[in-house]
Amino acid sequence: MPPPFLQSVAATRARPWIVSAAVVCTLAVAYHFAEPIHSPGNMFNTAGVHAGIHLENVPFVAYSGQRRAWSLKAKSVDITHSQYSSAATIQSALITSITDGLLFPSDPNGNDGLLPITAQTTDTAGHAKPGKDTPLLTFKAQTGHYFVGSTHPLPPDLAANYTCRWQLQLEGGVAIRTRDGDELKTERLTILGITGISNHKEEQRLECDAGALLSRKDVSINANRLRYALEDHTVELLNGVRLVFKSGTVQSERTFWALHENVIRIPDRCSGTLNGSAFSAAMLTLDLKNETSKATGFWVELSRDSEDLPSLPGTVTPAAIPRRP
Repeated sequence: MPPPFLQSVAATRARPWIVSAAVVCTLAVAYHFAEPIHSPGNMFNTAGVHAGIHLENVPFVAYSGQRRAWSLKAKSVDITHSQYSSAATIQSALITSITDGLLFPSDPNGNDGLLPITAQTTDTAGHAKPGKDTPLLTFKAQTGHYFVGSTHPLPPDLAANYTCRWQLQLEGGVAIRTRDGDELKTERLTILGITGISNHKEEQRLECDAGALLSRKDVSINANRLRYALEDHTVELLNGVRLVFKSGTVQSERTFWALHENVIRIPDRCSGTLNGSAFSAAMLTLDLKNETSKATGFWVELSRDSEDLPSLPGTVTPAAIPRRP
C-alpha cells in the first residue's frame, strides 16, 4: 500500500479527470432529455409564437361551441396553434387526402356565432355517427387548409355584413354531395362559417371562383363562379353560365337557382336552344318542378323547314312570340 502522501498526490492528479468526466456525463444526460420526441402528435416548434402538431391517418373535427361544424378523415394533419394555448384551440391546419368529409348545420337558434372555435382529433368526436345532426353535405378533396378567424378576408360583398369565424379551403378533385342529392364538382372551393354583424347568427356558404359544375338529376349548370347559401338553399352562378335541361340549353352571365323550389331565374338577356330551335329571352324564369316558364321577352329563330314554334309547358302562347326580323 503506498504511503499516505503518495495517495494524496494521486488523488490530486485524478481530480481534474473526474470533474471533466462528470461534466461530460451531465451534458450528455441533459442533451438526451432535451431532444424532441419525433412521434406523431408531439412535434412542437417552440422557437417563435406558434407551435405545431403533426398527425397521420386521423379523424379531424371542428367545433363551434358544443356543436360540430364539420368533420373529416385525412392522411395527414399539420396543426398550428398559439404556443401557450391548448392544442384544441387551433389557428390553422393543413390537411391532405381528405375523405368522408361532413358539414353539419349551424345552430338554428343562432347561438353559434358567439361561441369559441375548437378542434379535436379523436374518434370520440362522433365522426362516423353524426347522431341527430344530419349533415348538410359530404365532401372530399386532395388537400385542405383550415383557418380560424379573419386570417383571410371575406369577399367584399360579404365583408360588409358578416365576419368570418372559420373557413375550410378545399383544392384538387373537390366533390360535394348535398343531403338532397345535388352534386358539385370543382378544383377549388371554400366553405365559410360566417356570422351576421347585426344578428350574430352563424351561416355557412360555399364560394368558388375556379369553375364549377352543379347538377341535379337531369339538370346541370356550368359557371366560372359560384356562391351557395346553404341555409337558404339558393345558388348564384356567375360568368359564362351554361344551363342544360330536358328541353334545351341556356347561356347567360347570371343565373339564380332556388333549389328547394327548383326554380331557375335569369335576370339578364340570355340565349340558347329550345326543343332544337335557337332563342333569345329577357328575364327568363324556369320552373323545373312544374315544367313551366315565363319571360318578359322571347324571340325564336326558326329554320326554313320548321312548321311549329317550340315552347315549354306554360310558356307564352306561340301567337304571342315574336319572330326576330
